[in-house]
Amino acid sequence: APLAVPLWSAQGPPALPGLRREVPYEASALIGVALQNVTLPYRLKGSQRPSSFLSALTPSHRPVCGILQAFPLPESPAQPSPEHGGNGGQCRQTLDSLSSHFFDLCAMPVGLMNQHTSLVLRGASPRRLVSLCSALSPPALRLSFCREAVLPMPLPFPQVFGPAVSRKGILAEASYPSVAPRDESQEVVSAPVATLLHAASGAGRSVALGRMAVAARSAWKSGVSRLLESKYGVEGDEFREVVEAITEQLECSAADVDDGDYGDDGDDSG
Repeated sequence: APLAVPLWSAQGPPALPGLRREVPYEASALIGVALQNVTLPYRLKGSQRPSSFLSALTPSHRPVCGILQAFPLPESPAQPSPEHGGNGGQCRQTLDSLSSHFFDLCAMPVGLMNQHTSLVLRGASPRRLVSLCSALSPPALRLSFCREAVLPMPLPFPQVFGPAVSRKGILAEASYPSVAPRDESQEVVSAPVATLLHAASGAGRSVALGRMAVAARSAWKSGVSRLLESKYGVEGDEFREVVEAITEQLECSAADVDDGDYGDDGDDSG
């Protein structure tokens, strides 16, 4: 389903310069990739319930999570060849080195020592997962997962990738000069992906989520719910449930913050 996300990064994903975030089809495709990757561990196990997986990631009093996404995930930088003093293998890589490739879908601060964290890689080796998790807490490593097969692009998928992304989703960077840029007539058919799912616990309050709560309450009080009902068939009770859900998530993600800090001015009855 097409979605709009008012919480994500102001700066777009670096490898997706053609992404139009105001177009629901393109926005929902990006979100769909993130959700599919985040849920990969328990879907592969088959026997694990989603609630069991998520409960390990979220303290009961703060069930809100944020998602960072690197799509496509860049290759590990190669070491110099033996004739240049290296071994031709892969350099050790940390999450900090990927910071410029991560796109924040939820505007939530990230604490690397947050034990309620799960890093999921597709198109990467177990060694790379261990390397990237070196800055995370030991419980986070146990919640992390990798699969060496890359993510095949579903059809149709919006082709919003930059020319530096090959058909197989490999970024043509200085460390991989042999990767030729993709011709404009070619589509990206697969790509490596990384997602970092992290609980709000220990991350501090989400200012963006607070603003979203204020906007939802203001819309409720201004009579927007009646307009939605007359034009789109969205009943007032459904809109109220949305407002209540956002408020509940705000309280869970920032239990130490007074509701008044976000401009609550009393009754939400409209």
